[in-house]
Amino acid sequence: MGIIRIQKPKNKADKTIIPITPILSITIILCTLCVLSAANQPPVADFTYKPQNPTTADTVYFNSTSYDPDGEIINYTWEFGDGGIAYDENVVHRYTEPGEYLVNLTVKDNNDAINTSSKIINVSSHHDVYIKKDYTGSYNTGIRIDNQTTQGIPPDKNLTLGEVYIIKYKVVNNGTAGPETTHITVTISNYTGWSKEIANYTKNINKYHRGTVSWNTTDLSPGKYNITVNASIPDDA
Repeated sequence: MGIIRIQKPKNKADKTIIPITPILSITIILCTLCVLSAANQPPVADFTYKPQNPTTADTVYFNSTSYDPDGEIINYTWEFGDGGIAYDENVVHRYTEPGEYLVNLTVKDNNDAINTSSKIINVSSHHDVYIKKDYTGSYNTGIRIDNQTTQGIPPDKNLTLGEVYIIKYKVVNNGTAGPETTHITVTISNYTGWSKEIANYTKNINKYHRGTVSWNTTDLSPGKYNITVNASIPDDA
């Protein structure tokens, strides 16, 4: 749209109309290089631990496998479920009580984004009962006491029917984990492959506990026999 200016004539005869040409000014800004900021990606939290089935006697090693896809992780926070907290990338922890614990690892990246990984760890009791062979009994009668991988002495004498033989097999409780339970099995066998279980019982073992198990041999035929005692500590349910 133009603007028409009417100029007053110097005299009445001069009536000149002078058009005014409009000036349109347009400024165009071209973006030759535009950089758009991408949204920050949060870090990915994850971790491993060992041993997989820890007891209250174990030191548990926690290792972070976390990463940040577009930056770096600047903070680690471990919560072990028993009130314990740590802040390093890789940490160790020891549980003093058996139970189920929820472990959380929270990581934060350089743009303050956070992520958490959670895992449940089952901690069992540590058995402080141990089994010890004691050959001060009647080992010279041919009784062999076995404790799994430990071999006892070989039999060197026939057992006499009706005679009482004493086997000493020591199960010791150190007393730091309270009363515990042990299973004891006594088996008698001969060289032909025949065997018979002659005693099997479960015993609650307190600190410095002593006990006796006995059986009769009146139904056995004469011959040379091995008597094997196996004691084992049951797994926690």
